[in-house]
Parts: sequence; C-alpha cells; structure tokens
Amino acid sequence: MSLSPHIILDGTWEPWITALVKDLVKPGMRVLEVGSNCGWYTLLMAQGIGPEGRLITFEANPGLAQLTFDSLNINGYSDRVRLHNLAASNADGEATFRIFERHLGGGTLGAVGQEHLDRFQETIKEITVPTVALDEFLEGGDRIIDLMKIDAEGAEPMVFQGMHNLLKENENLTILMEYSFSQIKNCGFKPVAEMGALFDLGFKAFRIATTQQLIPVNLAELSKLRHCELLLTRDEQKLPGL
Repeated sequence: MSLSPHIILDGTWEPWITALVKDLVKPGMRVLEVGSNCGWYTLLMAQGIGPEGRLITFEANPGLAQLTFDSLNINGYSDRVRLHNLAASNADGEATFRIFERHLGGGTLGAVGQEHLDRFQETIKEITVPTVALDEFLEGGDRIIDLMKIDAEGAEPMVFQGMHNLLKENENLTILMEYSFSQIKNCGFKPVAEMGALFDLGFKAFRIATTQQLIPVNLAELSKLRHCELLLTRDEQKLPGL
C-alpha cells in the first residue's frame, strides 16, 4: 500500500505537488532531499536538474532506499544523484525508526500511538538506523543548496536543527516540505515554535493548495493548520505564479 498503487493507476502522485516540483527544478540546480520514499520525486528532480545538476537524497528506510537506488540506476540517473541510507537528524548517532508494515512510506522517528495503529489497522516494526547532522555531513560544494525537499514524517525539526548553518549559508534556498502538526508533536517538538525558528531565519511560508495556488501563511495561521504542504523562501518574487 501507500503511494505506488496511485502511481500505477493514475501515472502520477500528488499532481499539484508534482507540477510544482517540475516548475521549481531547473537544469544545473543543486538539490537536497530528505525522505526519498520509493523515489517518485527523486526521479522527477533528477530529470529536471539534467546532467549538470546534483541531487543528494537521504532515506532512513533500507527497503525504500533500495527501491530508489534501483530506480535511479534503471533510469540512468545514478551519475547525478547520491543516495544515503541514513536518517538526517540533529546529531550523529543512532535512533529508533518505526516502519509501518502496510503503509511502507510512513516510517517515522516519532512515537506512534495505538489509536493511529487501530484506525489504519497497522502494525509497526522498529529498527535502529544511523543518524547524521547535515551541518557536519555535507562538505565542500555539497553545502551549496538551491532547493530542498523534505518529508520526514514529523522529524523535520530535527533535520533543520542539524543543518542550522546550512540554512544560514544558503540565502537563496527554497524549501518544499510537508507540515503535519500531529507528527511533529509525536517527535517531541512544538510545531509552531519550530516553524517560528525558520521564520526567524528570514523564511516566508506559503501553503500549497491543490489548485497549485501559493497562499501566504503566518505563524498564527499555521497554528490552526493540521496538515499541509508548504513552500518556504526568503525571496517570494522567484516563486512560480507570484
């Protein structure tokens, strides 16, 4: 289960996000991805950056990392993409990663309540995964990032804490992220406060509507949202449609 059946049936996944990614990614871009899942967006971005671009992607789930690796090789993109089967976090070390047995793309570093498991008739398997802080892991030219896509199932604050210097260094960085109030709380963070830390670095947030419209949101408005996709930038003039 998860996203693969949708791709098989419809030939796409999250069409409004897929279209936005196509608009955002340009030839030669330096892209960072945290949470490749089975590789749909990884391949889409690899195609968009062209042979002169560079994509570095992280996936904590070994099974999904292998699927992404195989897809990159089959499609001829392994020369422009580096895949790391690691969990990007706020420190180097190890952490417990929880994999859903049925919805394989929903693995998380956060706690999973029994109510959630009962609702989706799920069970989880816990594994230990290596973690890295991106401020320490990325070196040299790899520290230049034009676009970041992150879907870490609530662990986004951990990732951002571990790349604080990178966020400051890359003034033209655009971030595409999933925002889930409950998942961020399950990882032990206060969602609005963590988003406020990004605002303090100069980022502005836009909610991505299913019509592809980018709707500005402030912290007060974010506090009322439970789940959405966000686009963050310091320069809104360069965003598609603005």
